[in-house]
Amino acid sequence: MRKKHGPSLYHMSDKNIFDAMQHKKVTINSMHTALLDRGILLSNEADKMDVAEYLASVPHDYHDYQYISSLLESVDRKEPSTLTTLEASVSKANITDVCQKITKALKDKDEVLKVSQRGDKTILTATYTEIDYTKTELRQRSTKTATLEVENHDGELVIRRPANKKAEEIEGELKSLLSNSLNQVIKQKTISLESFAQPEARSYFFERLIQSIDGYSLFDVKHVDVKYAHTLGEHDDEEDEDEDALLGHIQKAILNGEGVLQSKEFSQLHSSGFYITKITWQSVPDEMTLDKAEFFASFGNPESCTDFRYMVRYLYANKEVDTYNKTGKAPTAMEKRNLTRLLEKAAARAYDAVVAKFGVLETSENNEEDEMA
Repeated sequence: MRKKHGPSLYHMSDKNIFDAMQHKKVTINSMHTALLDRGILLSNEADKMDVAEYLASVPHDYHDYQYISSLLESVDRKEPSTLTTLEASVSKANITDVCQKITKALKDKDEVLKVSQRGDKTILTATYTEIDYTKTELRQRSTKTATLEVENHDGELVIRRPANKKAEEIEGELKSLLSNSLNQVIKQKTISLESFAQPEARSYFFERLIQSIDGYSLFDVKHVDVKYAHTLGEHDDEEDEDEDALLGHIQKAILNGEGVLQSKEFSQLHSSGFYITKITWQSVPDEMTLDKAEFFASFGNPESCTDFRYMVRYLYANKEVDTYNKTGKAPTAMEKRNLTRLLEKAAARAYDAVVAKFGVLETSENNEEDEMA
């Protein structure tokens, strides 16, 4: 039989291979394919465990490793997004020039970043390798992508990106290079409730958010995370012992179900100094021909209520008036883009409502605008 590849020094242990074969992504057909490439045929009646044991017992090289790893690769999971607005007027040519500098910097790290144009937007697509040593050896390395959108809007620069570490690093490099290019300090705006220590203010943001989607009305709240506000000091001495005992042990809670915000459990926690940090809710369209939408919003850092992130999770098809499918589907790219823009506008209005009602505490620094050196 003719060899497909030259010699290789790479070696995988039989345990590495056997552990990999147990993963649900590896089908018995793909295992038969690996054996067939070696001229080995096994009965179709053999179960997956038997095939895995046999496959693990034969020698493997680096190219076999690549094949097995490809079977285990994870498709990028849906990630929430986040948005940063820079108070700067930057030309498209300047943005492109900065992006090209980032591309060269990432190349030195064996990462790939492609720059493209889509109308007035500059798109940065980064391809990188993520390593997770908590997984089995053949699943530790995975290839992922992160896409950032940079857009001039009303004299400001809007950056949209996935809420993950790699995209955050690229955004940081982009802002630093832009600041150096313009030779000026650039202010940035993000949604942050760090200046609002009152739990009522932080929960009020989410309460306004879920009510503020243009063209949609709140249908139900499915999930809420709440956290106890440690900064508020001690409780009133007149609080009953049961409540003191509750607060003495519970620091955060997760509530799932229907009508979560109307539940007595949420009311008890909320009145005892807990505030919302994460929420999933469904909204129905005012236009009856559209689908019901499920949204998600949270703060990546629940302690300070910073790193605001959001996502359109599912759409539930409209069957008839006031009736929708029980099973949701992922939105198309166009649906996701349109609904995400509505969600961003709702978040901005909710933040403005918090500022109007609660103001900014004098003892806290407003991090909604940060200066970039």
